Amino acid sequence: MPKILILGGTGLLGTALAQSLLRAGNNTVFVQTRAASKRGAIVAAEMTPLVFPLEDKAALRSALDTYNIDTVVDVSQGYQQATSILETVVSVAKDRQAALAREGAIGPKLGFVYTSGIMVHGSPAECVSDLSPVGNNLASDKPATMVSWRPSHEQAVLACRDFLNTIILRPGMLYGRNAWNFGVWWGPVAALKAKGGEKLSISADKSTRVCLVHVDDVASAFRAAIDRLDGRLGDWPVFDVVAETISLEAIIEETTEAVGLKTSVDFIGTGGDVFLEAMGLRANIDSSRARTVLGWEPRRRDFLLNVGTYYAAWEVAQ
Repeated sequence: MPKILILGGTGLLGTALAQSLLRAGNNTVFVQTRAASKRGAIVAAEMTPLVFPLEDKAALRSALDTYNIDTVVDVSQGYQQATSILETVVSVAKDRQAALAREGAIGPKLGFVYTSGIMVHGSPAECVSDLSPVGNNLASDKPATMVSWRPSHEQAVLACRDFLNTIILRPGMLYGRNAWNFGVWWGPVAALKAKGGEKLSISADKSTRVCLVHVDDVASAFRAAIDRLDGRLGDWPVFDVVAETISLEAIIEETTEAVGLKTSVDFIGTGGDVFLEAMGLRANIDSSRARTVLGWEPRRRDFLLNVGTYYAAWEVAQ
């Protein structure tokens, strides 16, 4: 069975992906975490825990060599560690190819799946897709400031295809279970619900439009991509992963109604905060190529109809 190492495997997406890979029945899953306290839960979930910080290049190399890992999936969102992770994976891949060449043999490439995000598209006026340029003069808009470095890193990943089988996946905004990112908008709802008041202040522009995708659907997209790492992805292994696009105004309106709040809403803008800017883009993205090439089909497409359930799950998880 393929041996898959998930970096950041105990986070929201990493947990969902690990479970999806296990349910497929044909993968051996290794989970990296920096918290030794999570070791027992990983073992109980029938996976192998590897405890080391992402910045520890020697530990990552040791894990890849010791367990003969076939595919590395980086869902860590480790901004500062992204370069060192890629460098280490490439180094191991080169060493494997060199060892095979000395024996006059050929073997499979090491797989590497990198998690980017749709924020690299910024707020384009026209509809864009994963075939649209990002981070250069041909792009429809500049990336969100917080991820301005990411297009260059995507290019670095793609440049390693002589040594790696690479995939780049760009999920939309994740929701479901304890999706912490929704705290930006649902936190004020929870506070108003608890303390009362007449006005709800949301740190975004009223024009914000959000590309949403349930965490389980993202996990299924990753699994579909990993299953096709053997050359069935064509010349451009980059995929935007989005299920539906909804205005933030509609999200807030339906959330307040679901929790029984009668209040006016004031969209106060991002105030120059780079995180709020990234969360408050006006998304305009088509992800049909993921459906065509990966055979991916999101199963959760009725966010607004079920927003009360998702809000309750988030609230309990806080």
